[in-house]
Formats: sequence, C-alpha cells, structure tokens
Amino acid sequence: FRRRICGRMRQTVAYPIRMTLTEGRMDETPPPHLDFLAQLAPGPGLRLFDAYPDTRFFIKDGQGIYRYASRIMHLAHGFAHPEDVLGRTDHDFIPAYLADHYTRDDQRVLSGEEIWGRVEMVMRHPACPDWYVTSKIPLHGRDGAVVGLAGVSRDLQEAASIASPFVQFTPVLEHIRDHFASPVAVEDLARLAG
Repeated sequence: FRRRICGRMRQTVAYPIRMTLTEGRMDETPPPHLDFLAQLAPGPGLRLFDAYPDTRFFIKDGQGIYRYASRIMHLAHGFAHPEDVLGRTDHDFIPAYLADHYTRDDQRVLSGEEIWGRVEMVMRHPACPDWYVTSKIPLHGRDGAVVGLAGVSRDLQEAASIASPFVQFTPVLEHIRDHFASPVAVEDLARLAG
C-alpha cells in the first residue's frame, strides 16, 4: 500500500500499488484511475472552468509563475488572451499590497498546506478590488514532491450560499472596497457594522 495525505484534515489514505518484476527490480504500477489521468493531454479540460463567470481558476508552478489562467481571470486583469498572464507572477500585474498577501499564501500551499474558503480581497478589474472566496491546494509531481498549486476564487457576492453569514457586514465590506486606497478607521467600520 502507498500512503497519501489528502483532504482538509490531512488524513492518511492507503491505496493499493501493483508491483511487477522488471529486469530484476520491482516496479510500482499506479492504480487505474491514476493511469487514466496520466494519459490525458494537458490543458483543454481546464476550459470547463470558463463555464462559471463568477469563478477564477489558476495553476502556478513552484516559483509562483502562472501556468494556467481561466478566461474570467485573464479578462479581469485586463489581458486579451490567457497567454498574456502565463509566465507572470502576481507582482507583475497586481498591486503589491495584494500580491504580497497572495505570495505568502502560495508559500504555505507550496509547503503542503491547503487553504479552503478564505474570504479575501481580489482585483475584479484593474484598480477595482472586491471580495472573493479563495481555495488553494498543492499539486504533486509523479515523485510526490509539491511542484505547484491550483486555486479557485469565487466572487463573494455571486456565491450567495457562502456569503449568507457575511450579509450583516455588507456595509462594512462596501466601505472598505470603496475606500481601499485611503486610511480606514476601525471606529467607522464598527459604526457601519451596527
């Protein structure tokens, strides 16, 4: 059995490995579902994420360089084509105060952690931040080492079922969004929260 760590709780799951003798050495054969996934061509299946106009999907390598960006993501950042995002990092097109935050999270994920359902500020359009729910997971290479990460960010206003606990904070969130470039007083936020 090979053991893998997966899921939110970092539970260990065992799955069987087929062993075969080849030229005097034992070879591991992955389970059939992994054989199937290995034969798929990269890329085209990811276009399915373009079906959700409120959701951004992305893949970054171990250096934080974008290797895939969904249509909604590249359009939101002002790029005409997804290839315009590829090969760049967050610092190349996102304000530093947000890019620094994303990079810190990416480093956590690249060390093996998972981030699920974090509410954070994301650029909706150039110079226009808004609130999104973001999840990120590490991507593992064939040898088991983390080689990158995949993430999704969903517009909080569009994700009504996720947003319902935050409805009471709508005036606060709108104030922060409308005044993000100016100092925001905690007293003002408390007053808006009621």
